[in-house]
Amino acid sequence: MLRVFFCIFRKIGPERSVTMKYLLILICAFFIVKHADAQTQQYQIVFANHAVGFVNAKQVQQGSNRKIVIKSEFRILGSITTNLEVQFTDNILDHARNVRNKSGTDEITLTQHTGNSYNISHDNEKSVLPEAAVLHCVSELYFTEPAHITSIFSEAQGQILALKALGESRYELTLPDGKRNVYRYEKGKLVEVEINHTFGKAYIRLVS
Repeated sequence: MLRVFFCIFRKIGPERSVTMKYLLILICAFFIVKHADAQTQQYQIVFANHAVGFVNAKQVQQGSNRKIVIKSEFRILGSITTNLEVQFTDNILDHARNVRNKSGTDEITLTQHTGNSYNISHDNEKSVLPEAAVLHCVSELYFTEPAHITSIFSEAQGQILALKALGESRYELTLPDGKRNVYRYEKGKLVEVEINHTFGKAYIRLVS
């Protein structure tokens, strides 16, 4: 296909329109540049039957690289915002950056793959995760049902958390403080997260 376009391009003389040449270049670029597949999920946060925030999750796959970006805002007794960016290479976590802002104060968690382990910085506390390759992260729960997965890396906490299947496409994630969030799926898509917070239960529900 590209050979045909290049042959046509050579036959276009000076008398031909410059616009025609430009159009052929764009067509060639369309076939040469690899298409990036993107998924976008939008959720509403509900507490006491009232909408109190949102979660927007986007995943982009381009070749062997995959990026997840999740933005959220939660408004109860003040505003809490979260911005998470995660990068995978060949389905292995390469690096992640999570910024949680509460009352104007940032809590930042950084994760960087170093080959045989991961360097973690959680709210300026340094640690090393002795894992050669992290294959499953909490951010991926927004895009993939975690069947047969029993542990998962939290980009927000900078540590491995336990994940338990409850049946009927429901999965329980145990947080470091002992609280448990439950993820529920329908036909492989995340439709609801039950969050057990200090002030009660909140829900993250799929909008589109």
